[in-house]
Amino acid sequence: RSKLKMRNYAFEKALKHGNGELPFLKVVLDSAGRMPLIGMFGETFTNMFGAQTSLLERFLMRQTVMGPSWLRLQPGTWREDPSRLSYCAVELRITPNSVAAAKTDDQRRQLTAMGMPTSSPPLRMLSIGM
Repeated sequence: RSKLKMRNYAFEKALKHGNGELPFLKVVLDSAGRMPLIGMFGETFTNMFGAQTSLLERFLMRQTVMGPSWLRLQPGTWREDPSRLSYCAVELRITPNSVAAAKTDDQRRQLTAMGMPTSSPPLRMLSIGM
């Protein structure tokens, strides 16, 4: 899938078209496919942005999750999987669209009325130095 998008470019790498509001071709690739090579360019394109962004980083940016906060999972959109990939106490299989993060004060009030905690979640950390 591809689409022409206007983006505000203001990064350290100089582009031949300058900085500011520029047209970019947004191309969405399947995450199961081969990763594009770093520094790749061709006859019809000169730069690639976001090719090395992890799925977690993309998810956090798309859902605008900032700092420690509670996330609401839409009912019926998740399942617990017995085959664990980590040592977390709970591991769920979800889709990105099933997650809601409160972005405004009104949304925070709605989540509080539904029984969501108002304080930040507890932080658990383990560090081993050898």
